[in-house]
Amino acid sequence: MKLSLTISLSKSPSKATILIFFAFQSAKQQLNTAGGVDITINDIIIKAAGLALRDIPDVNSQWHGDVIHTFRNADIAVAVDTGNSHITPVVRAANTKTLSEISADVKELADKAKNNDLAKEEIEVEFEITF
Repeated sequence: MKLSLTISLSKSPSKATILIFFAFQSAKQQLNTAGGVDITINDIIIKAAGLALRDIPDVNSQWHGDVIHTFRNADIAVAVDTGNSHITPVVRAANTKTLSEISADVKELADKAKNNDLAKEEIEVEFEITF
């Protein structure tokens, strides 16, 4: 009995992960059908991180000497494979953008990265997500 309980408990996190994945896939499919824009799971994660940083501002802050600076917006860098290397352009103010806007920004920044056409301000960031 104890062994069965241990085995079933150890499988629960895997089942939860699978359920979350299918929830993301379902949400992605519904968003793409409704909006006509190709929203990716990465776009959803960027939006979620932006909202989390908005809702928990202590996480979206840095030490500057003896002062803590809290950022108003969530600027999130996303790694892009350029073919030769990786670079992390920044989706600015992800907490204020719609999924469609985030998706468009990511696509534009990825194209610029692949063409070596990013400006300095497009790669400076406080918070980064790497997939």
